[in-house]
Amino acid sequence: MMMESGKERKVCFIASSGGHWEELMCLKSVAQKYDAFYVTEEGGQANDASANLDKIYTFYNVCWIGN
Repeated sequence: MMMESGKERKVCFIASSGGHWEELMCLKSVAQKYDAFYVTEEGGQANDASANLDKIYTFYNVCWIGN
């Protein structure tokens, strides 16, 4: 989908690799309308679906900082 400026709109879909990832995969038909890419964590259900996606980036949660 083009923006008024003539540039193609880019959309990033981000979710953890569990149930939220499954919900995000329900939006694949929407993602096909844009220059879309996906970001998720390594492992879980995201590994199964990643073979069917053109642009997917994974990250590794090295440490958790907090209470």
